[in-house]
Amino acid sequence: VEFTKDGKIKVSGEQGGMKVAFDGTYKIDGKKLVLTFKIGDNDQAVELTIDKLDEKIFATTSKEGKVELTRKK
Repeated sequence: VEFTKDGKIKVSGEQGGMKVAFDGTYKIDGKKLVLTFKIGDNDQAVELTIDKLDEKIFATTSKEGKVELTRKK
């Protein structure tokens, strides 16, 4: 995951043995993070709550209660 200063996000990885990549935008409002991705002709928005953000850890929780933790290498 790469966040740029101009509000853009790039996500890449593997899913089901295939490489995938998504480009989108992000907005931060307090502890709320909204990611928007263009999938086909539709915009898909994902709303997350930022639980922890520092130089080594980025932890979020989705509306459904799913927790994501990213550690910087």
